[in-house]
Amino acid sequence: LKGTIEGKRDVAGGRRSGDHTTAANATHNKHFTSVCYTADGKSVIAGGRSKFVCIYQVEQRILLKKFQLSHNRSLDGILDKLNSKNITDAGAIDDFNVSDSDSEVEIRNTNDLPGASRGDLSKRRVKPEIRCKTVHFSPTGQEWAAASTEGLVVFSLDANMIFDPVNIDEETTPKAILELLKSKNYVRALLMALSLGETDLIVQAYRGVPPDDVPLAARSIPMSYVGKMLNTIAEQVEKTPDLQYQLHWTRSLLTSHNDRLRSMAPQYMSSFRALQKALSKQNKDLSKLCDDNMYSLSYLVQSSTATELPESEEKNAASS
Repeated sequence: LKGTIEGKRDVAGGRRSGDHTTAANATHNKHFTSVCYTADGKSVIAGGRSKFVCIYQVEQRILLKKFQLSHNRSLDGILDKLNSKNITDAGAIDDFNVSDSDSEVEIRNTNDLPGASRGDLSKRRVKPEIRCKTVHFSPTGQEWAAASTEGLVVFSLDANMIFDPVNIDEETTPKAILELLKSKNYVRALLMALSLGETDLIVQAYRGVPPDDVPLAARSIPMSYVGKMLNTIAEQVEKTPDLQYQLHWTRSLLTSHNDRLRSMAPQYMSSFRALQKALSKQNKDLSKLCDDNMYSLSYLVQSSTATELPESEEKNAASS
């Protein structure tokens, strides 16, 4: 056993309409039913019979973030405190059938079983309980999804909003980057764009590097920016048709920082997976296109051979 994480207080929350205890003292919502690790193994996400999904740091065993799956008050278990006037000694008023539209015969012929807590789900007075059936991280570690009562919920990390003010001075501006690109100082322009962290500037500086200067630019990129460059290449592989240029960049980066990337592989696992996913998709699309072209060429060759045979036979008959 490597360690345990006490998440009883983290997952607790929400009071059902039929509970006679407060949300803090309830026991039905204090356990996880689904757990998933990230690709690098540094974090774990857990969800269960609660409105919360928690992400923990494995090494320190601390709570990193807690997400609420829904704010829909029509679901049972969303509110932490209920209105006391709707609670009676016999239970919640919402669970009572106070309608006088059903006749005595219809009431007698209902299929409700004694002691059944679910009741007839076709009736409007039944409130589904908020819960998380399963959670799972994406291969890149930038997104995670949860199957909840309201359906599939997907949360994503917006990397474009992250601002990392490293190696930034008064001269590091978008205007200065564009001027460096015009003066053909591609490496410095790319490093300044990476330090600013703006996606449009990074792509513009990245695509402005000539193919012959790509190995030099790849060697000049610090390790702190290699992951960002790999993510940029993965996005460009999916969006742009110049695959050879992206592969040239990928090979230069991996070759220049091979030793460091091997020793720090878990840290860059999300970038590797994003790049692998983009390249695999391109490989699949190109393979299908090449196969279709091969079949078309084979058909054309066979068709031309079939039309040449009757013409040669007619010439032989005319000469005889």
